[in-house]
Amino acid sequence: TTHGLISDFATLFVGCYDSGMRSLTYVNCGQEPALLRQARKGAVEELAMTGPVLGIAAEAEYGERSVALQQGDALAIFTDGLTEVGETRSSLLGISGVKALFGALPASAPAHLLSRNLVDSVNAFAPSSIRDDQCLLIAVGTGHQRPN
Repeated sequence: TTHGLISDFATLFVGCYDSGMRSLTYVNCGQEPALLRQARKGAVEELAMTGPVLGIAAEAEYGERSVALQQGDALAIFTDGLTEVGETRSSLLGISGVKALFGALPASAPAHLLSRNLVDSVNAFAPSSIRDDQCLLIAVGTGHQRPN
């Protein structure tokens, strides 16, 4: 460790979207769980991790998962800079807080507005306590398919 911090590790989220099958195959190694807001159900689902943080254990096993995406679904992939907002370590927003904020955003909003509104909502939770960089990627299913 360096200055009490863990070193020599990395988190990773990599996804491959198949437009013909409308599915996302991904690996998540220690990254915050991506969130999928399903347009038809209105529910927000956490996409589970598929392995531990990279570099923690030589014998670690990693897998992949796939999830179906429908027109209007919104996918949010982000770093812990969104979840670790809070006045104290015991009052952080956490995954459940980001999940609730993401689910409360307008269902028909385009990706750029979802991104802006989610970051604004997260930062409004505890405006004086942003401790980490924030990285967010949002994709919204448009229903367009690539021709074969």
